[in-house]
This record gives sequence, structure tokens and C-alpha cells, in this order.
Amino acid sequence: MPRLLESCRPTHYADATSSTTALAAAHHLLLSGVGDVDSAYRLLIKAVDTGLSRVDTPHDVLEEGLYTLARISFFGARAELREPLERAVTRLTPRVPESLALLMSCLGDPVHTSLPDLRRLGDAVGGLAAADPVEVIRNGMADQCGCESGERVQLAHLSEEGLRLSRRHGHHLLAQTFLHHQALLAATRGDTDRAEELADEITRFAASRRIQLLLTLAAEIRTRAALGRGEYEAAFLQGTSVSPAGVLPHFQTPTLWLIPDLVESALLSGRRAEAEAHVAAQRRAQVPAISDRLPLVTHGAAAMTADDARFVAQFERALALPGADTWPFDPARIRLFCGERLRRANAMQTAREQLKAALTAFTQLGASPWADRARSELQASDLAAVQAGASPGTRLSPQQYEIARLAAVGMTNKHIGQRLHLSPRTVGSHLYQVFPKLGITSRAALRSAMPCKSPGKQRTQDRRALCLSSRDRRLARDGTERQNCVEYRATNPALVTWPGREAPPAVPSVVRPA
Repeated sequence: MPRLLESCRPTHYADATSSTTALAAAHHLLLSGVGDVDSAYRLLIKAVDTGLSRVDTPHDVLEEGLYTLARISFFGARAELREPLERAVTRLTPRVPESLALLMSCLGDPVHTSLPDLRRLGDAVGGLAAADPVEVIRNGMADQCGCESGERVQLAHLSEEGLRLSRRHGHHLLAQTFLHHQALLAATRGDTDRAEELADEITRFAASRRIQLLLTLAAEIRTRAALGRGEYEAAFLQGTSVSPAGVLPHFQTPTLWLIPDLVESALLSGRRAEAEAHVAAQRRAQVPAISDRLPLVTHGAAAMTADDARFVAQFERALALPGADTWPFDPARIRLFCGERLRRANAMQTAREQLKAALTAFTQLGASPWADRARSELQASDLAAVQAGASPGTRLSPQQYEIARLAAVGMTNKHIGQRLHLSPRTVGSHLYQVFPKLGITSRAALRSAMPCKSPGKQRTQDRRALCLSSRDRRLARDGTERQNCVEYRATNPALVTWPGREAPPAVPSVVRPA
């Protein structure tokens, strides 16, 4: 490798051999992770610019150099890497190959790509079966947004295999993308400690090498992990650190995959205006046209933010989209939100149908945090049956029942309010009304007085929800180190994002957007 780099000094850019050497060196710097994105880019852009100025530079060498530069700029995910590349492509004669034109148009910035170009890409990908293998790779790179698998069992297997092969062949950059798949699966399944560890590993690799795409993927992982822990405020701040509410940034393809997480965290943290702004932004950008999965994502997000008169029709529209079952987590999450809103509208029978379907899907996927939410909503929706024999004066409303249930397992008014998006004063007022209905005079008596079909199972789930990670849960069960639980963390904000770890890496910082 040192000999390759030495031969690429500016004095050696005089012939095609030097251009080929620069290409090989840039490939190595990018894939091996030995160097940073900017070094690989500077090395190759100089060679390509020189090659374009010479009439004897082989056309295939120039094309391959431009394809590699497009890939480097994709991982760098910054405008300063894109602009010199675009100028170089316009100098290529006699014509720009179709696959390179599509790569430049669609890779890395699909939100701001014209719809005709996206249709051309779809046609090109549809004809890949009979194409040259090199063209398969090039067009496949351009279709990054359309290459998302919905089968999580298969994805887990493929990511393991991809990680093993990447490490065996020294392709450490590609290995990070497979770590991202594994981390996102872990976060979805509730193993948030593992997800955070992998996000930290990706961040350490990417920060010093200025690989912004990987830093965005790490933010996606942390957003999903925070959602799984019920930390909606932290999830919103993490997601908006790379994709501010109402903004679909340039050159940040992974932010499209963040849309449902960002909208969900905004709504659950009491930021309805921000959620609506993000839905409006994706509507303006015509996001559903970008890939097969995004219509489901965008229509689902729109349903989440719809008003009371339209939300049922919006949910039905999202769930009726062709191929929705290809990505089972997305429709299950849509059903969960639909069921939650229907329950609050007292449409209990319809709510239970949606919640049961969501619970079944989440259980099959192993998405335990979302399964717990669906199960809790089902329990609340069944309150009418539980209280069937009670007199009207002693029946609890669904909200009173939920507040009393959480208080019964030891949650404070403050933390109940955070979970249900109420003020502590409102929580206290509800409990004041609950006590006489249950015939009790103290908070301590709630546990035995609560009407519940399966009190032991529900209380176990609620105690588990008090803590923020699997490690916290073990400590809470042992009755030790209470500082790792919610009440202690509420007065120690530094512990919220990085429990039991050293200080987080400087990049990316999680700050509230201006």
C-alpha cells in the first residue's frame, strides 16, 4: 500500500498507469478503512481531473474512477464531495454511460431526485437479470433506497454472513453496514444495550474517518433503541440531530428510514407540531415515489398525525397498500397506533382487532418493546369487561385505570405523566378521584385494589418498564443500585443516554435543534 500511495503523488499523474494506480489506492483506502473518506476522495479526484485533460487516458479507467468517486461521496454524505464530482462527470466524452448518470442522479440524494430519473432507475433495475455483472453492481448501488429487506430472520442471517466475509477480506467499511443491520435488529427486539454497543463501535470507526453516512446510521440505531426503552424525548433529540423535524436533508439517504421513528418519537414526546411538519415535508418531496417501502412509511406517518375525523381512513389507506406485508414491522406499528387512538375514542371492539394483529406481528418478529405496548393497550381496552359488575360510580375511565395501574407498581406522578404525556398535577388529580372509587385511602393500597384479569403478569411488565435496559432490570430485581432506575436518572440527566458507560463519543452530538 505505501508503494501505491507513493506512485500517486501529483508528479506521477502523467499517464494511464498512474490513474489506474490512484484508482486502486482509493479503493483500498475506502474499503479497508485504513484511511479517511477525504483522503481517498482527494487522491482520486486529482487523478480523474488529470486523466480527463489527456486524450490518451482509457475511457474505462475514467469511468471506473468516476464510479468510485460516486461511492466515496455517498459514504462521505457532504456537499463539498459532490460538487467536484458533478463537474468531472460533465467533462466525460463522448457521452456519460446510463448507469453512471443514474448513479449520479439517484445515489445519496434520492429525496431531491426528479421522478423521471427514479422511473428510469426502476426500469434499469428491472432489467438487471440479463445485464453484465458490473452493470448489476452499478445499478444496484444507485437503488440503495429500494434494497431493504422486510424479512428479519433472513436479514439476521445475511448480516452475519456479510460481516464475516467483509472482515475476512479486510473490507472494514462494508462491515459497518452489516453491524448497522444487526444493531437495528437488536434495538427492535429490545436488546438496547447491544444496540448501543454496536452504535458506539460504528461511531468510533466513522468519526475519525469523516464517514457521515455511518454516523447517521448510528443515530438511527440510537433513536430506535431509545424508542424501545420508552425514552421518547431522547429518541426525538437523537433523530433530529441528523434530520431536523420538517427537513429532509441533502445527501442523507438513511434519514428516509428514520421517518417513522422520528414521527413516533415526536408524537409520544408531546411534539405534535414537529410530527406534522415532518409529514408535510415528505409529502412535498413526494417521498412515496422513491422506493416500494416508502409509501407504507409515509402514509403510516400521515395517519399517525391525522385529526380525529380522518385518522381511521388514513390508517386503512396505509394498511391496504400493495405489498405492505413485505415489511411486517411497519404495518404492525401502524396497527398499534391505530388501536391506541381507537381505544381513546372508545371504539373498543375495533381497537382490540388492530391491537391483537399488532401484538401477533410484534411477537413473531421478537419486537418485545412494541409487543409490550400492544399488550398494555389490550389490557386497557378490556377494562370495560373487567369492571362489568361495578356500579357506575366506581368504574374507572381508561385513563384513570392506566394511571392507577402505573402508580400501583411504584411509579411517581412525574414519571406517570412523562409516560402518558400528562402533567404531574393532572396525574395527582386523577388519583384523587380513583381512591374513593376503589374504596382506598392511600397509594400503598392500589396494588391489591386494582381490577385486573392478570395482575401478576401485568405488574411484572410494569416493573420491567421502570428501568431503562436489561442491565438495569437485573439490578432493580436485586434491589440494588437504584441509581440505574428512572427516578434516579430523572435527577441525573447525564446517566440517561449512556447508563453504565464512559462519556459518549463527541460525534454525533445530540442537541436540541434551534
